[in-house]
Amino acid sequence: MKACIKAKTVKKFIFTSSAGTVNAEEHQRTVYDESNWSDLEFVYAKKMTGWMYFVSKTLAEQAAWKFAKENNLDLITIIPTLVIGPFLMPSMPPSLITGLSPLTGK
Repeated sequence: MKACIKAKTVKKFIFTSSAGTVNAEEHQRTVYDESNWSDLEFVYAKKMTGWMYFVSKTLAEQAAWKFAKENNLDLITIIPTLVIGPFLMPSMPPSLITGLSPLTGK
């Protein structure tokens, strides 16, 4: 982002975010908007699968918004709906759990 400011030619900065920045909380909502952030105290306490990712993405996005505001940089964040595919971890990743939820009922 500093390089974008220095270049003086970047019109918009696009940050690839995650649903983990928005809805990692004890009680899920039916609707989320740009004012919602994951409850990091809940995430730290529960340490659910992917918790470190949720924390790092949330803190990174919050820092990006702060930097963009302080430097008058046009920032856009995009949350891909789901990323599903093969995985290398010993447990099922949260995105796959979410992707399969219509079939599993969870």
